[in-house]
Amino acid sequence: MSSKRECPSCRTVYTGDAKLFCPKDGTRLLDTALRSPPEDTLVGRAIAGRFVLERRLGKGGMGVVYLANHNVLKRSFAVKLLRREFVSNERALARFFREARVASSVDHPNIVSIYDYGQTDKGEPYLVMEYVEGMMLYQAVVDSRTRNLMPAQAVDIAIQVARALEHAHQRGVVHRDIKPENILLTTFHGQADWVKVLDFGVARIVGQPPLTRIGEELIGTPEFIAPEMITTSGEVMPSVDLYALGIMLHDTIVGEPPFRGDIKAVLQGHLKTVPALLSERRRDVAIPQELDELVAQLLEKNPARRPNATEAAQRLEQLRALVPNRTLASIFHQQPTQAMQEITIPPDEQWNGNRTLMLGPDQRGTMQLQGAATLVLSHPGVLSPTDDLSVLSEPAKLKEIEELSQEVEAMVAKLGQHVDELAHHCWPTGWPAEFKAMRDFLHDCQRSQDERELKVAMLQEQMQLQQTRTDKQRQELRQQVMGLSERLQLERSLPESERQKLIRSIEERERALAAVLQSAPTSVEPALNHLQKEIRERRADAQRVWLQLARQVAAQAPRSMAADQEVINLMLSQLETAHSMLEILNQPGQTTA
Repeated sequence: MSSKRECPSCRTVYTGDAKLFCPKDGTRLLDTALRSPPEDTLVGRAIAGRFVLERRLGKGGMGVVYLANHNVLKRSFAVKLLRREFVSNERALARFFREARVASSVDHPNIVSIYDYGQTDKGEPYLVMEYVEGMMLYQAVVDSRTRNLMPAQAVDIAIQVARALEHAHQRGVVHRDIKPENILLTTFHGQADWVKVLDFGVARIVGQPPLTRIGEELIGTPEFIAPEMITTSGEVMPSVDLYALGIMLHDTIVGEPPFRGDIKAVLQGHLKTVPALLSERRRDVAIPQELDELVAQLLEKNPARRPNATEAAQRLEQLRALVPNRTLASIFHQQPTQAMQEITIPPDEQWNGNRTLMLGPDQRGTMQLQGAATLVLSHPGVLSPTDDLSVLSEPAKLKEIEELSQEVEAMVAKLGQHVDELAHHCWPTGWPAEFKAMRDFLHDCQRSQDERELKVAMLQEQMQLQQTRTDKQRQELRQQVMGLSERLQLERSLPESERQKLIRSIEERERALAAVLQSAPTSVEPALNHLQKEIRERRADAQRVWLQLARQVAAQAPRSMAADQEVINLMLSQLETAHSMLEILNQPGQTTA
């Protein structure tokens, strides 16, 4: 049986699968079999003559959200039809347009932006927003094996939220309801866990108070409300979003916010209780002191003592390197470390200037060293390649692979320095013939890698310049479209000829916008990807040869260089462990659902 498709604009029905767009007006056809349930009479309706509602996405306290297709841009949007009481009089309608205009100025990669706004011919206010597919942060936490996130993943997400807050606050827009249910995780340019903050400025647009009681019902999210939102009724300041960010870090890292219970207990907690530190609530990971201190400051009762969004983002980025990707149990095997050869320096002797010193666990902190090029510390646990790494979620796994690969690269570079120094002491006049070919190969690899990295940097700069120009054009056209759309709706007394002129102007700018979006800078991406692939291949070749050269040089070094041999052998052992972990992480099907 042939399928039937209907044009939502002219209502013409077409049979068969050949046509995707209406030949008469170019509107995307809707498959009648895939429509929302028949009782949803709004499906197929064109909002503002351009956004054709295809199916309902959800319903909330403010209204109903639909997936819509733009009949000029041929792109999907989310259309939120708000309740009519939000524009119940001329003053409320003016406020709606004013606040929507401010909120639409927020244009940031980590924010779901407002594309258009207005009032339908039936009097319903609407917001047209960017449509993004992904998973809510709340769902990601609930679906995780431990019902919480590793601190590194949570901090990566919080950094993006803080940057989004920074951009919005600089434009006078406060979110007022930051929580995991309003954070969407998607994939952007191949990067997992890309944050999109939902409903920025929507509470202000519809005139919703920060905290309102209707009988016994509380409108808002009590667990994430800042103390000043409970005690004052004045203007909501940006600091409330930073307080909610601190609560969100507890919610994602621990698995629940710091204040739980009935509404009264939660609100009293916000007002009077200093929450426990993250490190006290989550003990299976090593929470750095810097993260504890930042979150505690975000949760200060006095809003003036909280960092702003810029400060929060900078501090999160600075401490990111300190945050663990795995639990303590998965980092350290519970077997004691095998004894390693040590150089014992009596406390009363001066450091003799040798290049390398190895200290065992009992020697840490017993003496101050000066002049040592390398200090190797053993620890009471040994990294085990057989630990259960399969519990990592896919984004955490990708991040783990990336960071472990960077560690391996740094370790190989350090190993190379030791090998060169040892070789210089063993063969002052130059490399022996049996090693020279390998060392020359490594020089060639490094030169080739440096040349390609320079080309990559130039291409990335070129892409950035193209992207900046494209973003500027997109923003200008988008603002023009919204300005014309607003005028069309507010100036009801315009002659029909003038209204048609405005409609044509909107269509012209939207077609120009479509052309800009389709011409996004992608021309250099194939060359960039090819260069990056070559860099990875040369880096892998160099790592293999460095390991081979290190083993052979250490094996032929004289007994007088035993300490240097031991350091090289220890580093080789660590690299073997790291490579084993990378093999485990790169195995398919090693992630949780």
